[in-house]
Amino acid sequence: GNLTRQPTGKISVIIDEKVHTTNIKNGKASLTISGLKPKTYNVKVRYEGDEDYCKSFHYQNLTVSKRPTSMNISIDEIYYGDTGILKVTLTPETVSSQAYLYITDENNVTSKKTVYIRNGTEIKLKNYAAGQYNLTLEMWENSYYETSNAAAIFKVNKYETNLTINATDINAGES
Repeated sequence: GNLTRQPTGKISVIIDEKVHTTNIKNGKASLTISGLKPKTYNVKVRYEGDEDYCKSFHYQNLTVSKRPTSMNISIDEIYYGDTGILKVTLTPETVSSQAYLYITDENNVTSKKTVYIRNGTEIKLKNYAAGQYNLTLEMWENSYYETSNAAAIFKVNKYETNLTINATDINAGES
């Protein structure tokens, strides 16, 4: 054989007993395997050999990690009696998950609610007394994405009133 020649033939990658095969071109092989769930896999790479090179095997562990996520939340100003809107921004934009929404009031009393979130979710905040609240949104564990949390402070404002009473507007004996 001619050992100065580059290997030819096929390479097979075996993951979870599924065989993925590609041809060697210019001494190299490239293979994209999609749909792998985050976990550690035992991988077997098998070179089929050619007229100059023997069949060979290589074993290695491959860890597929969860994709990192980022969450941001914003709340517009709220006045007593109004409905506020909590806006959720998630990246990557394909993330969707359930989350816990914690709201702690000025007396340190916390309420907990389960909500479904994805990028662009708007959560209504209503029936809150005037005061300041701490809000935390905690994303649940997800099969493909890392968890993410965000916190904000929102304030429910009182309406400003301006009432003027003139004594000349009141006459004795009138009702």
